[in-house]
Amino acid sequence: MRKVKRIRERVAVSAANKTSRKIYTQTIRGISKETGIKAIVLRGRKGKGGRVKHYKYTKIKGRARVWVGLRRIPLSKVFTGKRTSTGVKKFSKYTAGSMQGRTGADVFGARMRAGHFGFYVRKPGSKRLPIQEVALDIKAVGTRIVHLNGRKLGKVEFEKEFQRDMKRRLARL
Repeated sequence: MRKVKRIRERVAVSAANKTSRKIYTQTIRGISKETGIKAIVLRGRKGKGGRVKHYKYTKIKGRARVWVGLRRIPLSKVFTGKRTSTGVKKFSKYTAGSMQGRTGADVFGARMRAGHFGFYVRKPGSKRLPIQEVALDIKAVGTRIVHLNGRKLGKVEFEKEFQRDMKRRLARL
């Protein structure tokens, strides 16, 4: 009886992690498809953090989680072409807030003293720092997709994984 209880706890942890991982994958695919941003930018490369992260089950928290960073993404991380107006036009749906009322023709690429390259636009009326980096705002899209995936996949996927793993582990007894 104790063995079955211990197995059930382990199966629940495993099912939670697998479900969380599936929601993570579907969230990245959904945001990427909706916005046109490549999945590698959202996922992140080795050692460099992305915009979507997956956290495994911990005893302290008692759950597995998917975290989505919904801050603005600099246009330079998404678009690497030489013609800045093309990048601004392509992502115009998401750059509106950071353009300061300017058009795509007013955007220019520049390298800062620290070595960071980005796409910038002049801020009207500002004397101290007269430029602002053009960034994409994906907060509305990201929130909608995360909630949709959590509701659509969460409980169903957990039940499926729990049943499959429980059957497999009990067969080994």
